[in-house]
Amino acid sequence: MSFVDSAIDSGAGIITLLDGEGGNRLNPSFLSEFSSALHHLSLNEEAKFIIIRSRGKNFCLGMDLVALEEGKASIEPVIKAVHDYTTLLSDIYHCKKTVVCLIDGPVKAGGMGITAACDVVLASDKASFELSEALIGIIPANVLPYLFMLRVSPQKARYMVLTSAQLNAEKAMNIGLVDEVFSSEGFEKGVKSICRQIMRTSPQAVSVFKDFTHKFLESDFSERKELAEKTLFDLIKEESVLAAVKNFNEGNLPSWFERFKPSQPVTGE
Repeated sequence: MSFVDSAIDSGAGIITLLDGEGGNRLNPSFLSEFSSALHHLSLNEEAKFIIIRSRGKNFCLGMDLVALEEGKASIEPVIKAVHDYTTLLSDIYHCKKTVVCLIDGPVKAGGMGITAACDVVLASDKASFELSEALIGIIPANVLPYLFMLRVSPQKARYMVLTSAQLNAEKAMNIGLVDEVFSSEGFEKGVKSICRQIMRTSPQAVSVFKDFTHKFLESDFSERKELAEKTLFDLIKEESVLAAVKNFNEGNLPSWFERFKPSQPVTGE
């Protein structure tokens, strides 16, 4: 059984989690296939950005609890799965391309980490979000750095962990976990609209910006000022940037503008 599929359609590298009916549980095979797909699309120049989506009613319901329970006999596979999951989140976060997450159903526990590590999170009104680890006596330790640093205030994360509250898509957007919410009927149209905007961005600018934000969030204020100046000085010396400025002044489009006309529905509908 395959857990993950990947393809490229109109400049979008699309990773599809195939076991939505089973919850796309975080077991070693799933994590290995997911990481491999992400790695290959990150290096493939045909993919200008990456979409992560699920086939079936769930996006990701977190750890494979059956495997965890069976792990009492041998803890090594569980330790490896936790390590592989941590690495996957870091790879999503540090990917040099824009990573878009499409949520059309429930997300729980470890699935929240995948969501929070992405650059853009788009949800339908069928989506829901829950940090439920405390119900089985653990905490979402691997998820929290991405929530705190990128998405929600520490207090909102504390509320979600301590109550195991389930948030609908609208509430998730209100606290910053989701960037846009669309109706189920308008999900495909809304996603395509955002993807078209992403296709107009400079790949170099995206890569530099993501690297900048990583360093920025991990530095103090004085380092941030120096980093900002150096990054801008380096960029404005680039021939591609100077050419883009010239094109803009002349009323022309930059060379990296591309159209987004996928051959299949982006949301997998």
